[in-house]
Amino acid sequence: MRRLPFIPARDPRHRTAALALYRALLRSASRIPLPGDAPSCKPGAVARLVRRRFAGNRAYTSLRLVYASMAAGYRFLTLFARAQTPGSPEHAQVVHH
Repeated sequence: MRRLPFIPARDPRHRTAALALYRALLRSASRIPLPGDAPSCKPGAVARLVRRRFAGNRAYTSLRLVYASMAAGYRFLTLFARAQTPGSPEHAQVVHH
C-alpha cells in the first residue's frame, strides 16, 4: 500500500489548529494598544501583518515548514499577549516594528 503525501489543508486536525491559532493571533493583535502619533501605526496594522503571513504560508505542504510556521505562530501569540501592557519590552518591540 502506497503512502499518501501529507497535505495540511486536507487534514482536519491541522485545519482546526491553524484556524484556532489564526483567530487567537488576530484577537490578541487587535488588543495591542498602538500610539496614534506614528504614521505606520494605523488601527489594525498588526492584524494586517498576521493575515499577510498566514496567506503567504498557505501553500506549505512540507511537514518541516508547517511545523516551523506553527511554532512561530505560537511564539508570536505569547509576544502579543505580553505586548498588551504598554511599557513592557514586548510592547516596545511591536511598536518599533
